[in-house]
Amino acid sequence: MGRVKRLSVAVVVDDFVAAGASPEAGKTAWSQQDLDRLTILVRDAVGFSALRGDSVNVLNSPFAAPEEFVDEEIPIWQQEWVWDIARKAAAGLFVLLLVFGLLRPILNHLAAASQKEKKDENTPEGDISAQLESLEMDGMSADQVTFSGIDSALSPTPNETYEYQLNAIRSMIAEDPAKVAQAIRQWVNEDE
Repeated sequence: MGRVKRLSVAVVVDDFVAAGASPEAGKTAWSQQDLDRLTILVRDAVGFSALRGDSVNVLNSPFAAPEEFVDEEIPIWQQEWVWDIARKAAAGLFVLLLVFGLLRPILNHLAAASQKEKKDENTPEGDISAQLESLEMDGMSADQVTFSGIDSALSPTPNETYEYQLNAIRSMIAEDPAKVAQAIRQWVNEDE
């Protein structure tokens, strides 16, 4: 079990404030008699023993006046969380402007170019139907049109290559364009 060899106690008390007086105006120093009474009170509280060589000191010293805390309202635009949200919103707005201002037009342009390439691949010599529409149909009857008069060696078969079929159709158009145009119109009318 432990034993206390010696106690050293020091107590500092603020100036005495008279009852009903303001704290700054009514402060007075403790009298020596009052300090002696406090010293006796502290000795009894800590278990003072002169045989061990304990020491207790009670002093009077005016404490510094506490600073008044002023709770200033910080404007909302100066608060940190507002700036954090503003930075995130600006970054999101920048990304949206980048996507809709730069990337979207570029992607639309690329999509239009690829569609144009596909269209050009399907009709390598331009739009044949537009060429057929431009032909004059004077002197053509509304009877059914067949290609029986064309040499059968020139008419393409389904087993031929695309290029061969295209060349055969071009030669048919070159020989009798009005007849070919009437045949295509007849096919379109049958589908309707």
